[in-house]
Amino acid sequence: MVDWWIELGMVQANSKESTEVELVCNITGPFSPTTILKYQETAKELNINIVPGTIVTTDPNSTLAKTTGEIPRPDRDDFTTPVGGAPLFNVATFISHTGELLGLYTKSNLWLPERQYLTAHPPISPPETLTGRRPAVREPHASSRHSVIQTPLGPVGILTCWDLAFPEAFRALIRRGARMIIIPSFWLNTDLPSEVRKYSEDTESTFLKATLVSRAFENTCAIVFCNAGGPAEEGYIGLSQVALPLLGVVPGSFEGPETGMRIVDVDINTVDIAEKAYGVRADIANPGWHYK
Repeated sequence: MVDWWIELGMVQANSKESTEVELVCNITGPFSPTTILKYQETAKELNINIVPGTIVTTDPNSTLAKTTGEIPRPDRDDFTTPVGGAPLFNVATFISHTGELLGLYTKSNLWLPERQYLTAHPPISPPETLTGRRPAVREPHASSRHSVIQTPLGPVGILTCWDLAFPEAFRALIRRGARMIIIPSFWLNTDLPSEVRKYSEDTESTFLKATLVSRAFENTCAIVFCNAGGPAEEGYIGLSQVALPLLGVVPGSFEGPETGMRIVDVDINTVDIAEKAYGVRADIANPGWHYK
């Protein structure tokens, strides 16, 4: 679990430098009302938009969760046998600068080891917001696991970590109007078979560098990727960055596994100019488009 007070201090310090900040943090912990409320209160106090990483949780509004009375905790419980047998989901939320929880996303494409204890996709019920209301999350299209959240930053889609490997997830969001896709991640280089290292010690870094910029160009959208940083010898890759069509990686993005918080300038106009140049969205929206 991240140290809340250290993180809050970093948020406060950086918020003074920008009038409109989108903060993507990586945390691990239970999806408790207290956790979410802290982020809602911080977002409202500092007038910033927050995507606070992902949280492994049961559906806090499900019958099983209410019966057991608590949500499994990663620092205490065995996730392979969750309390009450309730399925576990990996969930990311978007909190606006007014403190409202505008929507959430449940991870669809699980990394291989995660499949032993996590359940993919089924949208969980959002917890109540600061005002006591549940956010009006738009239901995903019947053929898609993905929906777009209407935010102060424009139409935003959220994906998580290994979702990055699937272009279909991005196209599903682009078809629904997403201009920015946010990807909180905990991507290390320690889960690969030993055979991989015979070819390269930097396979995962190469994967991330190539894929993030490609997704920005091929979808004419902004990509905000936030990955865990830490000692390279422990498998951390980092490379948190913003990637834009036309430009590639935005200056100021992380270049390695270093930890910290940075503010970068994002020219969202590149999305429109890139679309004018490439027409990707127009082709996707065409009823006669030959890919389904």
